[in-house]
Amino acid sequence: YSRKNAPRPPAGPSAGGGALPTVLTAANEEAVSAFPDRRVAFPAIPEAIQEVLEEPGPRLVRELDDILTADAWARERTREALKRRALETV
Repeated sequence: YSRKNAPRPPAGPSAGGGALPTVLTAANEEAVSAFPDRRVAFPAIPEAIQEVLEEPGPRLVRELDDILTADAWARERTREALKRRALETV
């Protein structure tokens, strides 16, 4: 793992701002918490985060409910992405 492999927010004129910081933070929190619990290998963390950042999802923030919705959406999508990368248990 290196910085060049770190998840990157979408680029372009409409990228950034809005719900993106909430989505990134929620995805990061979910992905990182799966590692110490040995649910995923370390490389799965940036992979899952990147997958969520690339999905079309909540982007506009007008009120607190929009932020809470984006947070819940990102956490659920991250959990789904992590399940696809889960470590096999014997």
